[in-house]
Order: sequence, then structure tokens, then C-alpha cells
Amino acid sequence: MVRVATLVDLEFGGTPPDGGPVYIWNGFGTRDFDGRTYLGSGDLGQIEGLEEARNPVSHQVTFTLSGVPDSPADLLARVLEASDIVQGRLAIVSLQLFDASWQPTGGPIPIYFGVMMPPRVTREPATETAGARRTLSLPTENLFFGRGRPAAGRYTDREQQTRYPGDRFCEYAAQLVNKSINWPDYIWLFGISSVVASALC
Repeated sequence: MVRVATLVDLEFGGTPPDGGPVYIWNGFGTRDFDGRTYLGSGDLGQIEGLEEARNPVSHQVTFTLSGVPDSPADLLARVLEASDIVQGRLAIVSLQLFDASWQPTGGPIPIYFGVMMPPRVTREPATETAGARRTLSLPTENLFFGRGRPAAGRYTDREQQTRYPGDRFCEYAAQLVNKSINWPDYIWLFGISSVVASALC
């Protein structure tokens, strides 16, 4: 008998205790796989949109953690308070095989690589029988989502400053959009010619 579990690696930025990667599996309790400690999501976790990519097109996969208490758990607090360590980070989904006694067989098998997008949080109000609950949704896009972007980026001052801080080459690029430039400028050329002629005389 072969058993299988789903592993999710969320490569958040930063360093512990305020940041760093989070590893989750769809079982219960804490387990170590491939040298990493995975937290069990139990029945609270769900993955939507995970499917075999038959064509090189972008599609979204969303990780959902439901039923989180209104006093945020460590994962929820991390996402809410520091979204900058979430957006653009790598998310990996893998399969882990087990034998009949739930002992790992081999290492994790990656089946999905994605880039994390801004998280969404919804809140369910408290009822007579249960306290308030939150649902955390973390959308990701597969690695094809940025394939239409030029390899060298765009000629904007913002991106130029990212590459070369202080460089002013693209400072006025935005002002040139839809601007008409007449060339040759005979008035300018005539002025230059007059200056040169005066200098030679």
C-alpha cells in the first residue's frame, strides 16, 4: 500500500521570528520531511486550481486556510502585518509518498511552482455557538504569468533606479510619451550655423 500527502512550501521573505519560510502539509500534527518541519493543516487547508499544465499559459492556484480563530495564528499574523514578505515570493507544492505505516518513501516530488500574490482575508462574525473566524486566501500565479514582460524590464525611471540608484538616464522618459518631435529643426540648425559662421569670421 502506498499513501500520499501534499506538501506546501511558502518561501516568505525575512528571517525568523518575524519572517522566513513556512512549510505546511495536509495531515495532522508536525512532521519532518526532507530536513524541513511541516505544520499540519488538517481539515482547514484547501488548494484550488491545482491542475496539470497542458499549455504554457498563466493560471492561478489559491491556497486557503479556513476557520482561523479571530486572534490570528502565527501564519495569519505574518501575512497580515508584513505583506511585503509575501508578494512575489515562491510557493511550491509537492507530493510525498508513504508506505503502509506512514513512513516517508523517498523525497518530496514537486508538482507546482508559483509566485505569491497579495493575500486576502475574510471574516465571519461570531455566532451563538462559535467565535469569529477568518479565512486566509493566498493566490499564486504559475511561472508563466510574467512571460509577456520584456526580459530587460521597461525603460522607466523607477526600474532604472532599481538597477542603478542615482542614474538619471530615464528621468524624463515619462514626459516623452506621445510627444511630437520635429526633425530636422531648421530654426535650431540655422542658429547653430550662424554661431559657427560668426566664430569663423
